[in-house]
Amino acid sequence: MAKEYLKMGLSNAPIGIFMIDKKGMFTYANPTFLKMIGYRKKDIVGKTYQEIAPKIASPKNAKIISKRMKERLKTGKTINEAEIEMLNKKGKILPVVYSASGIKDDNGNITGEIVFLSDISKRKKAEKELEESEQRFKSFMKYLPNVAYIKDKNGKFLFVNDSVVNLVLKDRDQIIGKTDLDLWDRKTAKQLMDNDRRALNQNKAIKSLEDLYSPIDKTIHRFITYKFPILLDNKTKLLGGISIDITDQVRIEKELAGSEDRLKRLAESAQEGILFHDYKKVLDMNKAAADMLGLDISEWKGQSIYKYMTQDSKKISREMADKDSKEPYEIKIMKKGGEVLDFEVIGRSTYFNGKKARVVVIRDITERRKAEVSLKEKSDFLKTVIEENPYPMWVSDDKGTLIEVNKAALELFRVKKEEVLDKFNILEDPQMIEKGHLPLIKKAFSEGVTVNFIVDYKIVDVIKKLKISDRTARKIIDVTVYPILDDKGRVKNTIHIHRDITDKIKTEKALVKAQEDKARIADVERSRLEKELHDTVSQNIFTASLLSEVLPDLWEKDSKKAREQTNNIREITKEALSEIRMVLFQLHSAQFSKMSLANLLKQLVELLETKSEIAISLKTS
Repeated sequence: MAKEYLKMGLSNAPIGIFMIDKKGMFTYANPTFLKMIGYRKKDIVGKTYQEIAPKIASPKNAKIISKRMKERLKTGKTINEAEIEMLNKKGKILPVVYSASGIKDDNGNITGEIVFLSDISKRKKAEKELEESEQRFKSFMKYLPNVAYIKDKNGKFLFVNDSVVNLVLKDRDQIIGKTDLDLWDRKTAKQLMDNDRRALNQNKAIKSLEDLYSPIDKTIHRFITYKFPILLDNKTKLLGGISIDITDQVRIEKELAGSEDRLKRLAESAQEGILFHDYKKVLDMNKAAADMLGLDISEWKGQSIYKYMTQDSKKISREMADKDSKEPYEIKIMKKGGEVLDFEVIGRSTYFNGKKARVVVIRDITERRKAEVSLKEKSDFLKTVIEENPYPMWVSDDKGTLIEVNKAALELFRVKKEEVLDKFNILEDPQMIEKGHLPLIKKAFSEGVTVNFIVDYKIVDVIKKLKISDRTARKIIDVTVYPILDDKGRVKNTIHIHRDITDKIKTEKALVKAQEDKARIADVERSRLEKELHDTVSQNIFTASLLSEVLPDLWEKDSKKAREQTNNIREITKEALSEIRMVLFQLHSAQFSKMSLANLLKQLVELLETKSEIAISLKTS
């Protein structure tokens, strides 16, 4: 009965359970486990873990699973709460936590193993969502122009964004863990802390005005602050705060609260050009506008607002004024000296001296336009440099896709631009993967460094991948990948330069072969000379040596024959010397090309005199 209850409990368990025997064969798999991996019972039970592991895990994890199971079947070691990624039948990744324990008989011998698996997909998803949420929070706070912070119940800062750092001119680590008393004077700190307590005590968001001294411009700034409690659990309470600097808004509201004269004074203090017109003539403008347009204010008043505009600019200005557009637009105005300037204009209807008018703000964007033109010219120049470069080059985007290619590269790879542009991807090139160059190429994309390598490249493989007609070729290419970085240091594009070094490699191989042939010829010649030395010189010296050994005895017996023997020894020695000189002459034959004809003839005459014992006279001029 107990066994039946156990079996029922295993079958109804909400977690995956399977058992294997001592030989590693699956003897049991409960419904939850089978549902997790998507297989039927007959697909699993009766099979070994070596057969099943590759089906339910990636190749890497399958090896790990097999290795660990093998070890545990030997040792009976228990595993608690270990994480691993499995695969179901459809190939979907399934993160699980597993525990394993050895099964022992009554004698304590290991007879198998039972494994418990819990699907943690939801937990992983929640963790990922939490991580993404935290990242969004950090990004939001980083770029939020308003002051934002979080404090604990005692008023200590737990988090501050960059706006707080910029406001107090202190490093973040000089703020975290501190209170307002550490950052402001006592009066200001008391004001802030009172508002903190009010928000926490009332347990709701409050709105207040707070005045803070800015060390940047050494003035008091007014902030509208929203403070609110953050409940972490039933006991822990934090304080969140967002403060918006309304100093300029307050100042503007005060100035606009007065008459039109105050509005004019505001316009005069502005750095941007401000102009009032009645849709036909200029009513007034500030000094900044007059300076931009190159005329005195008195020269402009009463003039047609379209007087110095180009024809296209007159048309667009009338259209924008007629429909009272508040959208920005661009115009061209000719200054008094004839210089044409570019302006960005934005306007809206208003009243001037009690009559309907239009106020426009103008910004001189001439330099920006020049910079844009210069940038385009540089871009066009770079494109021309790439296109006309004798080296095969292409440009890829940050994903590795080819977006520009020059004529030299098209000729090298024997393709047409439309066949590869926006289609070929270097990070998916099977040859680069096969030959092991892909990690190096990826380094240029991920780390922004220049990389170089040499590849034996089959042009036909590129053609086949892009389903282009076969144009078989094989090239040895020296490849250099240069990253192009944006303002933030991230790889925006990469430039790939290819040098076809096929002929160079062939030439180098031919040169090596020629040197090897030369060495073999020298070996043959050396062997011939060694043979000559052995056959002639060695034999003569050996004969002379034998004759010299018997000479003393012969001299005592017959001095006449001894003298003849001495002459024979001398002749043999002279002949050996002549042969040695001949061999030495041949050994130095490589230097004949460096000798003058006179010196060469002189050495030949000396050699012949020694060999023939005939006196030869040589005269050279």
